[in-house]
Amino acid sequence: MNGAFLSDSWHLDPTEFQGHEELLRIDVVRSAEINVIGNIYAINAFLPLIRTGKAKKIASISSGHADLDLILEGEIASSVVYSAMKAAVNVVIAKYAAELKPEGIKLLSLSPGAVNTDQAPRKSWKSLPFCHC
Repeated sequence: MNGAFLSDSWHLDPTEFQGHEELLRIDVVRSAEINVIGNIYAINAFLPLIRTGKAKKIASISSGHADLDLILEGEIASSVVYSAMKAAVNVVIAKYAAELKPEGIKLLSLSPGAVNTDQAPRKSWKSLPFCHC
């Protein structure tokens, strides 16, 4: 499962929301709908198949931006809303894991790290604040 919404405020540090309170509110609501609620809807939709299947596994794509140690060590202040929503998804996955453990269903929230793309080629990864490459 993956919710993928990077809000218009991705580049702002927390204090930069002063004077942009409506942007913060809109981005939090939209991001929660897509990144958090969307994952819950998707998991619940597929859960009957997972319960009857053999693998009994659910994986969610998270982000290093939800990792407290990485945020603090990398001094990454931006992406406040995205980070908070990915952290919320991690909690949701843990809640499902606690509930579904007796059924033998395993859940994983995975942070894949940087991906080699045209917009972020591997040679540029060392300059990314969230990449320990």
